Amino acid sequence: MDMEGASIKDYETVLTDIEDAIALSSEEVLNNQELRLKNTLHEITSSILAINGENKFVNPLRNDDSSDAEGKEVYINPKILGAKIKEFNKLMELLKLTYLEQETLDYFFRFTLSSTKPLQLNSEKDPQFVKLNERVNDLKEEISNVQESKIEQIKTEIQETGRNFAEKQDLINELYLEATGDIESCWDSLNELKHFTNKEDKNMIGEKDTILNSSDSDGFVEETYVNWQKLLFLQKQNQKLTKELKEMREVKNQTIRKGEQLKKEDSMHTMANESELCQSINLLIKFWEKYFLSEGLKSTILNFEIFTQLGKVQFEIKDMQYIIAISLSDSKRPMIKDITILQKAGGNIVTNIEASSKFNNRYQNNSKMQIFEVMDDIISELTNE
Repeated sequence: MDMEGASIKDYETVLTDIEDAIALSSEEVLNNQELRLKNTLHEITSSILAINGENKFVNPLRNDDSSDAEGKEVYINPKILGAKIKEFNKLMELLKLTYLEQETLDYFFRFTLSSTKPLQLNSEKDPQFVKLNERVNDLKEEISNVQESKIEQIKTEIQETGRNFAEKQDLINELYLEATGDIESCWDSLNELKHFTNKEDKNMIGEKDTILNSSDSDGFVEETYVNWQKLLFLQKQNQKLTKELKEMREVKNQTIRKGEQLKKEDSMHTMANESELCQSINLLIKFWEKYFLSEGLKSTILNFEIFTQLGKVQFEIKDMQYIIAISLSDSKRPMIKDITILQKAGGNIVTNIEASSKFNNRYQNNSKMQIFEVMDDIISELTNE
């Protein structure tokens, strides 16, 4: 429906027609459902009454409110159906067994009496009789199982069909209820539109040069709707941009904090490196003053060699029979990789395994001690100072 050419009365007419059509269809569906239920109950009752007329399976109840015997309504008490069905099943089993026994006996006599060579059966324990009886029982059980399987399959199909039908019936009822709710929402929206239209009419009456007719009202409503849609779009855009701005500010703050943290870490790292370098230089000065300068000389180191390519330091101790070889690791901060203590014995040089193992266990891969500290400790311990 075109909004420019349609008035509020047109909308009311359309809603009324839709509402009447939904009410009529819903009432028709409910009546059909009720009719199907009554017909189903009538068929069940008729079937039970037919069974009752032949073998008194169920005693039907009648409505005693009516004095006319023919006019009394017949109905079935469902509480007794379960017990009666079990009783009927037992009766059917008994009848089936009786029929099968008679049929078996009939075939048996026909076969034995009509044969030119009758069977010589002395008793029921005769092997031939037992074999024929087993064969008959097998056939009977096979036929019974096949029929029971078919019955169970049909019962399953009936239950499945009934469940599907009930689900579709409930779905139809829910759809009608939802349609009714939608119609009520449309009425509420139409009444709200009528309220705003009447309010606009009152505001426009005070203006002398303006006359508001139905087409002007429809145009105003359409314009208001378009502006409202634009406002919703702008509101969504504002929310989106606000969220993005918040995220960008958060990223900016994180970047600033990260930069400050990196500067702080670099500064701390630089200070740590400088402090370690100063400590290493001080230890080197003390080591040099102690063992190489004349002042405060306590022990003389001979043949002090540094092998830069091998990362190795080697020296001897004067008046002692020891040669110390220290290998450094390849990391940025050199640590002790291996310590070998060589000892002169009778013109030969052998490795002092016990001392080497002791010093390796103590100083190997020790990141807390500088090489000059380790050298000083080794010399002091070997010279018992």
